[in-house]
Amino acid sequence: MSMTHIFSRGFADALSIALALGFVAGDAVRAAAETPPLVYSDRRTDATVMKRAGELRDAGSLPASDVLLPQLNNKKCALILPVTHTQKLAGRDLWAAARQSYLRVGWFYLCSKCSHWHLDLAGGYVITADGVAVTCHHVAETPEKFIKGHFIAATDDGSVLPVTAILAANAKSDVCIVRLKADAPLVPLPLSDAARPGDIVYCFSDPMGFRGYFSQGIVNRYYRELPRRRDAKNGSSVENQPLSLNVSTDWAPGSSGAAVIDECGNAIGHVARILPVEEEPRKKKKTAGPDEPASQHEDRGTLMVMHNAVPAQEVLALIEKK
Repeated sequence: MSMTHIFSRGFADALSIALALGFVAGDAVRAAAETPPLVYSDRRTDATVMKRAGELRDAGSLPASDVLLPQLNNKKCALILPVTHTQKLAGRDLWAAARQSYLRVGWFYLCSKCSHWHLDLAGGYVITADGVAVTCHHVAETPEKFIKGHFIAATDDGSVLPVTAILAANAKSDVCIVRLKADAPLVPLPLSDAARPGDIVYCFSDPMGFRGYFSQGIVNRYYRELPRRRDAKNGSSVENQPLSLNVSTDWAPGSSGAAVIDECGNAIGHVARILPVEEEPRKKKKTAGPDEPASQHEDRGTLMVMHNAVPAQEVLALIEKK
C-alpha cells in the first residue's frame, strides 16, 4: 500500500470517529449555522488570496504547472471515501456543510500580456478529510495568456491550499480529482449516486464573482449527449458517452466545479456548464436607408437556460475504493 493510501486511511479512521459522534454533518455544522449570518461583499477583491498565494510561491511551497499538467493523464486513483449521510438536514445546516467543504480552485499564474500575476478561480469541493478534492477538468486547463503558474485551492474564508498532485482526470466527463496540502483535516462531502429526478438539491458557489451564493432546485433529468459526427463514424454511441445531469439550482461562470448536494449533505454531482435554449431564428426585413439595400437579420430569443452538471457516478468511475 502506498503512503497516499496509508495517509488516507489514517484520516479516514479519524473521520469515521467524527461521523459517529455526529461531528461532520451534525453538531459542528449546526453550531456554525446558528451563529449570526455571514455577510459577503459582492465581487470583493481577491487581495487576501493573492497575498497568501504569493507567499506560498515565494516560499517554494507551490508545485509548478509543468509538474502538475502531465498528471491530467492519470486515469484512476485509490481512495477511502466517507460513507454517505442518511439524515436530512435543515436548509441552514446544508448551507454550513456546503460552505465548509467548498473550495475555489484554479490557477495563480503569470500573464503574458501584462507580466503580472493573476487568479483564475472557479469551484470545487472536498471529498476526503485528508485533502482530496474534486473540480472540473476544464478548471484545470490553463487560462489564455498563461506563461507559468500554480494550481491552487482556497477555502471560502481565504485560506490557500496548494494542489500537490492531480490524482485522476477525465476531459470527456469533465472531472479532475486533486490532492491538497492541508495543515488540518478538512470537512468532506460524501459522494452519492442515489439522486433521482424530482429530488431537492442545493448548490453553493460564486457565480460571476458574487460570493457565497446558495440556491435550491431539483434534479431535472439524467441524460447522455449524442456523440459528435466524427466520433460516431469511429464507433462511438450514446451508450458510451459520459452520464450527465440537469438540475435547476442557479449558477453562472465561476461556479464550475462546485458541488450539487442533496438534502442529507451528500455531493450528487458538480457544476459543469450552462446552455441557453434559444428559439428558432426568425428572419425579418431590415428597414433600409435611401442608399442601402434591404437586408435580413436573425432575431433569436432565449427560452430557458439548462444547467448541466457532472453526476457523482462519473467521479466515482475514476476512484478505486480501498
